[in-house]
Order: sequence, then structure tokens, then C-alpha cells
Amino acid sequence: MEVASFEKLLLPVRPALLRDAVQSERRTGSDLITPENMLQMTISWLAGSSYHTTRGLGGVSRSGIYDVIHVVMDALCACEELYIRSPTESRARMQELADDFASISKDNILTGCVGCLDGWLCEIRAPSTEEVPDVSAFFSGHYQMYGLNVQAICDSLCRFTGYCFDSPGKVGDSIAFKKWKLSDEILALPAGFYCVADNAYPLSNSLLVPHNKLEIKSKKHSDFNFYLSQLRIRIEMAFGLRVNKWQIFKRALVVDFKNVGR
Repeated sequence: MEVASFEKLLLPVRPALLRDAVQSERRTGSDLITPENMLQMTISWLAGSSYHTTRGLGGVSRSGIYDVIHVVMDALCACEELYIRSPTESRARMQELADDFASISKDNILTGCVGCLDGWLCEIRAPSTEEVPDVSAFFSGHYQMYGLNVQAICDSLCRFTGYCFDSPGKVGDSIAFKKWKLSDEILALPAGFYCVADNAYPLSNSLLVPHNKLEIKSKKHSDFNFYLSQLRIRIEMAFGLRVNKWQIFKRALVVDFKNVGR
């Protein structure tokens, strides 16, 4: 992360990371951990560094690194300036997104797209029976791992504009999509606006999916799939970029189940 980006991220969350120096020294017997150090350690951990390496570089104890990560993650989640903007928040917002997607569609063929949808399995450690009523519901037979079905939507620049992680890994994308609050707004988009997704999602006037192999009867069908894929690939790129940058997602999340959503 560049220095300018780090400072931009630190600015809105810094007040929530400030601690009383005297109380901190009395409680821990060591110097106060600065907001800069707290954010740096959390980013390092999210980028794939281990707890032990991160705390060693940050100069904090084993219990201290856990406290720091929880505090920083809470501050980031509570910061309104970092909230993502829904693609359906206003007609002006939808038109802005549609214009951006049209600019990457060959010859501006597809106009009116406000987002690309897809699901992603976030691998987690196997939850215990004390954490969830049905452990098997979180096991994905397709990927052979435990996880959460994460539904997400992105814009033309692969920036996420919505997400939902309310479904266990065993649930398919079509069902997970229906459990997402944003799905009702997507299915009720004004005429002329729509989202794109793959065949796992239900086709509607406001949710376009490609033709399957049996449905391709002519060149116009294959052409439609081509133009749709130009836009739909953005959500796959978004997931790839996110996992590559925040490499904590390259392995199972080893955190308390209640904190997985953070």
C-alpha cells in the first residue's frame, strides 16, 4: 500500500484508535501503541502475514495483536466514510454506473448495466456445534471445504458496490441471491437498467444471464453471450483482485465464527 493511500485510510479511523497513554502504560507496562502502528499491523495481517510475524514487527504481545486487530476492524466497519455505495441508491447513481459499463462494452452495445453479480466461497475453519446448529450446512460439496457463500456486485472498475454473506457454503448462488436484501431492489430496477450474472441466477428483465449451450441456436445468441461476458468478467476480476491483495483469503479464516463477517 502506498503511503498516500495509508494516510487517507488512517484519517477517518484515527479518532477511534486513539488510546490514553497513562492508562495503557499502567495496564500493559509498555509504551502506547500508536494508531499508525495499529493500522499497519492490521493491514499486514490482512495482506497475509501471520499473527506471530505481525506482532513481532509491531512490537506487541500475543494478546496485544488480537486486541489491536479487533479494535481496528471495528473502527473500519463503523466508519461511514468507508461505506460502499449501493448501485440502486438513486437514478443518478444507476445512470453513472450504466455509462461506465457502456464505455467498456464493445461499440457500446450493452447500455443500462448497473452491476455484475456473482458468488464466491469464503473458506473458513469448520465451525463447532456450539457456534452453528448445522455444521454440515457450511460444507461445500463442490469445493470440498467449509465456507460462506458470499454474494457480491461490482462496478465497471471492479469496485464492490454491494455484498451479502448470510448463506452457508452448501447453499447455491440462486438461493443465496434471494436471501440478499439487495436482490429485491435489483429485480425491481427501472426499465432500461439491469444487472448481469451467470447461469446460476434467475433470468428476468432486470437480471441478464448468458444462453446455455442448448439455447445457442444462431449467431445472435453467441454474440449476446460475447457482449455479456465482456461485462460479467468484471466481478470475477474483482474477486481475484481482492484475494490477491488481501491474501488472508487464500487460506481458511481462522477466527471466531461470530467475527467471520467482519
